[in-house]
Amino acid sequence: MSNETILRELFTNLQITQNLWSKDVEKGFFEIYLNNKKIPPEKLFYKLMENGMEKYYAYYPQKLSKTIDKKDTLQSRNNYIGEYTEKFVKYLFEQLKVVKQNNLYVKNKVACEELGLTSKTPADVIISLKEEPLSKEDILLIGEVKMSIVWNWSYNPDNKANLFQEEGDFTEHTGQPSLLRSDSMLKAIGKAVNIRLNNFDGIIPVIIICNTPIQNSYVSKIDNLFLNYFIQGILSLNPHLKNINKDYIFDTPTRSIVTINNFEELNKIISDLIRMRNERKKAIVKIIDDNFKENLKKQIRHCKSEEEIVETVLRFLER
Repeated sequence: MSNETILRELFTNLQITQNLWSKDVEKGFFEIYLNNKKIPPEKLFYKLMENGMEKYYAYYPQKLSKTIDKKDTLQSRNNYIGEYTEKFVKYLFEQLKVVKQNNLYVKNKVACEELGLTSKTPADVIISLKEEPLSKEDILLIGEVKMSIVWNWSYNPDNKANLFQEEGDFTEHTGQPSLLRSDSMLKAIGKAVNIRLNNFDGIIPVIIICNTPIQNSYVSKIDNLFLNYFIQGILSLNPHLKNINKDYIFDTPTRSIVTINNFEELNKIISDLIRMRNERKKAIVKIIDDNFKENLKKQIRHCKSEEEIVETVLRFLER
């Protein structure tokens, strides 16, 4: 079976339209990549010594963190989880009523030069009117996917009855999954802003898709970009973390950040965004005249990082 078929079968069995992102979806990731794809566990887990025995963890547990002198960064998992989460979103979006009723297409890794999306920096997921080739007129929605393993997991190869064990949520390990990590947040916002800079008429909605809440320190920036139509919101597809009693943001009054609670809510949000796009309701950024556009683009050319791009746009919007 092809990779696409294997993942589609997994997501169907996990009933992701009912549960969205969940612990079972994360467990499914490790099962597929270890068993079907034969990825060595060292590329998916950290190997640690615990009570004199080797043990594999998805993240360093907080309880062991102080006993570890040098903590490596597991980069090898990034490509695998990136592929998995983008396919997860693709399959989920394909089940949307608005997609099925209108015979729309959902695609991963899409380039569109008109929007500044190249083969090196493609859109993670799009909903479109046709399969290919695509112009910006064919694209109904663009999603930037920033999802990762949220809970901690141990892998126990000598215990077949309990091969994978959940070891706590993100507050109990040292990782910063999804948009909790600053560079992931800045990359996501920076890419969305670049798309908007190539689409100042603003008729294509751009959303950021995650599976964690957001750090409180980013809310004002997100609100500003949302209210000025640079992005059409951040959607978390993980409703299973709301018991965490800490200073994390799951939803905002402006709806710039929304944690999706069920599939019907997701369908309504995506349907509304596509309808607005189809009705050509121009999401024009503040008073967008030619001077604003040209001056902003000139400043962006000198930016050397996503953080600089975001700060430059926010500075212009405050003028």
